[in-house]
Amino acid sequence: MDSRKEHVTKKLLSIYILLIFPMRSHTHSLIISILVIFLTAGNVTAQQIPTDNQVKTISSSEKWLKLIHFNKVKKNSDIKDKNFFLATSTTEEINPLKELKATIEALRAPVKIPDEHAQCKFPARYLFIKEQLPLMLHNSPKVTCKKFNSWFKNSDVSSLSLIFATGYLDNPASYYGHLLLKFNNESSAKELNLLDQSLNFGANVPENENPIRYIMYGLTGGYEAVFSDEHFYRHNHSYGEVDLRDMWEYELSLDKKDVDLVIAHSWELIQTQFTYYFLKENCAYRLAELLELVLEEPLFSKSKSLIFPYTIINSLSNHSYKKKPIVNSIRRIPSRHSKFVEKFSALKEELQQAVYKVVTGNYTFDNDRYRSLSNTEKSKVLEVLIDYTEFQSATDKPNTIHKNNKTKILIERISLPPSKSNITYDISSPPHLGQKPSMVRLGLSNNSSNTIISYRPAYYDLLTINHGRINNSKLINLQVDLSVDENRVQLKEARLLDIFTLNLSKTGLPSDGGFGWRVFLGYKSLSNSCSNCKVTLIETGLGKGVQFTPKITGYLFGNLIAVSNNHFTERTTINASLGLLVDISESIKSHINYKKFNSDFSPNIKDESFSLETRFGSSKSWDIRVKATKQDSWQNSISYGYYF
Repeated sequence: MDSRKEHVTKKLLSIYILLIFPMRSHTHSLIISILVIFLTAGNVTAQQIPTDNQVKTISSSEKWLKLIHFNKVKKNSDIKDKNFFLATSTTEEINPLKELKATIEALRAPVKIPDEHAQCKFPARYLFIKEQLPLMLHNSPKVTCKKFNSWFKNSDVSSLSLIFATGYLDNPASYYGHLLLKFNNESSAKELNLLDQSLNFGANVPENENPIRYIMYGLTGGYEAVFSDEHFYRHNHSYGEVDLRDMWEYELSLDKKDVDLVIAHSWELIQTQFTYYFLKENCAYRLAELLELVLEEPLFSKSKSLIFPYTIINSLSNHSYKKKPIVNSIRRIPSRHSKFVEKFSALKEELQQAVYKVVTGNYTFDNDRYRSLSNTEKSKVLEVLIDYTEFQSATDKPNTIHKNNKTKILIERISLPPSKSNITYDISSPPHLGQKPSMVRLGLSNNSSNTIISYRPAYYDLLTINHGRINNSKLINLQVDLSVDENRVQLKEARLLDIFTLNLSKTGLPSDGGFGWRVFLGYKSLSNSCSNCKVTLIETGLGKGVQFTPKITGYLFGNLIAVSNNHFTERTTINASLGLLVDISESIKSHINYKKFNSDFSPNIKDESFSLETRFGSSKSWDIRVKATKQDSWQNSISYGYYF
């Protein structure tokens, strides 16, 4: 019997029942009504059950493909863990339609061990199918997922935040910063909740890994990577207290339904294996993918060869969600060092002098400078001193001296009346305001027939607008400078790696700041007028920087240089480097540098060089540079840089 005939038959039977059985009582009426519903309901369900074509359409939808991390180009999934899939035993052949059907079947399966049921292992798939194909789950069991509900805090999460940890020059994997996802409960909007759950993506690197192997494997996909979950206080301790890195919290304005879907998919991804690539398929790439599950527009183009945490933060700052900005608020989470420095800087000069007196006086409080202060002023001084000893504990080897000093401070603090700190940390320079990480530059040198072309995939130099980055430093990878004239193209300079940092003291107190350092590995000319003076060069240096005023910083470095060109009489030498960084305004900054070489380095070049470079412009996307250098002869240039 076809569905239409069955429908007519059931209707006639229902009318017949109503005619021959009069409604003599309430109970009788209820029985008859249930019988009628039973006879007619089957037809409605049959009409609404999705067809094979509808199921196929859903299996090719963007959201389903994102849920199984299907790679449209490779026709497989980026996930390397076969336990993530239900329709195949290998990750090399993923069929979205078969996976959807297998998921529906698993969601409807009888319950044996609740937390092992598909509804508990794949809650995001369950939410998606329940919304798109609700009648396919009509007879599915009701499962209580204790582990997921406990982790999800019974849906107590009200919003999501993307956390950006600033760059860290002591570890190549942290040069460009790091991203985390934080799940905020209701109270997190008002103040930072360290017990919030967070999601991290990182490579599984063996302890004490060889640095060369570490870099090579990170670049070529030699490491597996997984999502992991931890309470946020662990990341706050690792980044803010140990590495002394500021973090920036970008709270997102997603609605509750989308928040729940992202969290449910996060649960599915924990400890699921991916391949890790340092420059692309990294924390920024994977967390952006996760957020794109609920966004209409992508946060980045997958065709890009480089994806940095900044790439995603910058994209978020320009992104909309349901016709409003996706970023609801921005909060800075200062490191232990930043807390100490900003509290110290907020003190009046006489209070700063009191801090110096206590520190240099072996943490005794009987000096006149301290005793002359009011109780409120003493409280401010002691608060800075507590942060200072905490900072020292993080930077120095563990010892009892800092603990004893902190005990002295706390004993002194107890003797004073209670007071409340009202320090407000600076939030004027969030990282998305900095210049974009990749650069191409076009300019003219000396005359219009000599063109300069430069390309730098990453990351910033001493004149770059460095919001959210390390001040007075540079990190350059793989920069290539070409000189083009009418007859030929010449490689002028290639920088495989160029790192420089001053490590300035912000307060003048012991342990704050230290030696600056630099590393250069590349190919360059040591003379503007010598065609045979191009060398492969390794340069390392140590030095000190001094901030003369808030706008002027100076430095003096000693450098050891090794070259591989046999043209020179010596293969190694030393030089001294003297420099000034001058912040004239937000739009103008200059770098002046003078170098003095060992006079026996080469008979073909002079033993000194000078350079002056100035940046004009305050845009994230462009600037103009004017540069003059003297290495045997003068070379002047003007160039336009585009950042992307």
